[in-house]
Order: sequence, then structure tokens, then C-alpha cells
Amino acid sequence: MDVVKTAWGGRLVDADICRCLDHKLRALAKALQSWRASCVGNIRSAARAVVYELDLAQESRPLSSEEIQLRRELKANTLGLASLERSMARQRARSRHLREGDACTKYFHLQACHRRRKNYLFALSHNGQTFSEEEAKANIVFDYYNALLGTPFTRQHRIDLS
Repeated sequence: MDVVKTAWGGRLVDADICRCLDHKLRALAKALQSWRASCVGNIRSAARAVVYELDLAQESRPLSSEEIQLRRELKANTLGLASLERSMARQRARSRHLREGDACTKYFHLQACHRRRKNYLFALSHNGQTFSEEEAKANIVFDYYNALLGTPFTRQHRIDLS
């Protein structure tokens, strides 16, 4: 709450209401980002350190019921924070793709090149032989689909509507 109050307190002189609101929201977003980086990151690392220390203690002695309960809670909370962080990263990637995905940007060209490299067939195996030349691969694919499309399909079952 202190971070929100501090960030929201600033005021622009001689600005309309919309501009003031925009300024306050931007200042609040920056303040919350820095707060998250300093506080939430420390909480996760501190929780991991305590879980690690409890694991080390468990190797030499049995843990008390309070220690076992604390370890479970910390483990569940760190896993929850990690899941939340993954969701946030996924949302950031999705919003970036929506914002820059189809524009003629460096990001778009990197995505297109990656997709082309990923979908490229370097070689095809056919009848125990491996073909890597473009013309040979094209002929194999053409022959396969030509044979598939050129044969009549017989149905095993039929529906009698009468």
C-alpha cells in the first residue's frame, strides 16, 4: 500500500484529468515493477534457502512436525510463485506476439525464419534409402500424395437413411 500511495501521490500541474490519470498509472506500473523485483524475488529466494536448509537438516536428523509443516508450506508457495511467473511470462509473450507478430519487425522475421527452419525436411527415407536432394524429396512427396489421391476410397460402412 505504501508503494501505491507514493506512486499515486504525484500530480501534474496544468494537465487535464486524462493526462493526470495516464501519468499516475504509468508511475504506478513502474513502482510496482520495482517493488516486485525487490520484494517478491527476495521472498522466493529466501523460501528456497529455508527449504534447502531443512533438506540438509533432514539428512542428519528427523525433522519436527513444525519443521515438516513449514517445509511443505514453503515448497507449495514457491511452486505457486513459479507457476504464476510462468503464466505471466506466457501472457507477456502472447501480448508481444499480438503487438508485433504480423508487423514487419525484426521479431516477425525471426519468428518466420525459425518456423521455416523448424518445418524444413532435411532428408526423407523411402524404401530404405535416404534422399536429401530437393528434387528427389519433391518427387517422393508428389508420388505419395498422387497415389493417395488417385485411388478410389471404399467405405466399410454406410448409412441407410430410409
